[in-house]
Amino acid sequence: MKTILLLAGSLVWEVALGQPGPAASVAPASRSEDREAVEKASLAWLAAFNQRDMSAFSSFIDDGYVGTADDGTVSGKERLVKFVGARKPEWMQRKDRHDSQVRPDGDVAIVTYKITSVHQWGSTAIEHLLQRTEVFRRKAGKWVVIAAHESPIPRNYFQALETDPKVLGEYVGTYDWPRHQDSERDRLTVENGRLMSEWRGDRRECLRMGKDTFFNRDDTGWFVFDRDTAGRVTGYTYYYADGQPVSVKRIE
Repeated sequence: MKTILLLAGSLVWEVALGQPGPAASVAPASRSEDREAVEKASLAWLAAFNQRDMSAFSSFIDDGYVGTADDGTVSGKERLVKFVGARKPEWMQRKDRHDSQVRPDGDVAIVTYKITSVHQWGSTAIEHLLQRTEVFRRKAGKWVVIAAHESPIPRNYFQALETDPKVLGEYVGTYDWPRHQDSERDRLTVENGRLMSEWRGDRRECLRMGKDTFFNRDDTGWFVFDRDTAGRVTGYTYYYADGQPVSVKRIE
C-alpha cells in the first residue's frame, strides 16, 4: 500500500513558487471564482487528453511541469506530450471522474479526484481506479499545470473459488502480526458461509484463489496459510504485490 503526501497551505508556496510564506489573503468570492476556474481548466485538460487534441492538451502544461507516477517515473512536459500523442484515443481513455476537490491558495491551486483509466487491448478492456493530484499555477491570467501525480487505488481482480464453509472453519482464529500489538492482530471468523477478517478496525471478506491461498478485493497482496505436519493451520504468510513476505503466527 502506498500513501500520497499532499502539499497544502504554505508548503504549496514553498514548493510551487520557490519561496515560503503565508498565502496572500483572498476574498471568499475571489477564492470561489478561482476554484471554479481551476476545476474548469482541469476538466478541459482531461477532455483534451481523451480527444487527443494535442494542441489543447499541451497548452495547459507549464514548460517546467513535473509529473510522477506510482512506479517512480518522472516526466517533463515534452515526455508527457510525446507519450500521450503516441496513443490512439481508442487505446486509452479516462472516465467516471468523481470526488473532485479544489483548494486554491493565491496563484496556486491543488486539484484531487478519482478517475477510472481504461486501456483497450483488442477486445479486452483493463480498468484501473486512480487517485490523481494536479497542481495548477496562474500565469498570465491562465491556470496551467505545474505538477501532477497519480496512484492506483488497490483493487484485486483475482477469480475467487467456491469453498465449502466447513473447510473455512479450519482458518478461524487470531493471527498476530510481528509488531505484537493488539491492534495488529487479525481475527478471522466464518459468517454466513464467508471467511471474514477484522484487522485495524476494518472488516473484509477473504476470498480463496488456491488451496490455502486467499486475497481481499481492496488489497493487491495475497496470503497463504501455513500448516504443521498434522495439517493444522499455524499462521499465514502475507505477500505484498511485489512479492515481499511477512510471516504471521496464529495464537488462538
